[in-house]
Amino acid sequence: MSNREIERSIEAILMVVDEPVSEVVLAQIIEVPTEQVLESLNSLQNQYESEQRGISTPSDFWGMAFL
Repeated sequence: MSNREIERSIEAILMVVDEPVSEVVLAQIIEVPTEQVLESLNSLQNQYESEQRGISTPSDFWGMAFL
């Protein structure tokens, strides 16, 4: 799976969940290593910040969520 496909999958999952999701759970759902999920999450966050989008993906003790 390409990085872009992983990013799209993460975005789709985070759009429909009603509570934060850990990177481990995202990796299990998408069926890729956790390290790839973390890289994609960092890439997405950088894109959101550089493009000044109204979306952020804060990470906290409970996992990832769109705000």
